[in-house]
Amino acid sequence: MTTYSIGVHFEWTGSTTSMIKYYYAGSQRAAVRQGSSTVYYLLSDHLGSTSLTANSSGGKVAELRSPVL
Repeated sequence: MTTYSIGVHFEWTGSTTSMIKYYYAGSQRAAVRQGSSTVYYLLSDHLGSTSLTANSSGGKVAELRSPVL
């Protein structure tokens, strides 16, 4: 399947119902919405990488951790 992008703000695969919209605060990606579903907030670590994804209620949806060396 082909994915189409419009700059860094929109992308979709197949149809507009699978459209993903990205929201930015300056140059930092701050949130994402897929279709008409919930907005998910992307929280960054001290290096600027997304480390935590939260739903609109503030609940943790996903977390990415690097292994401790």
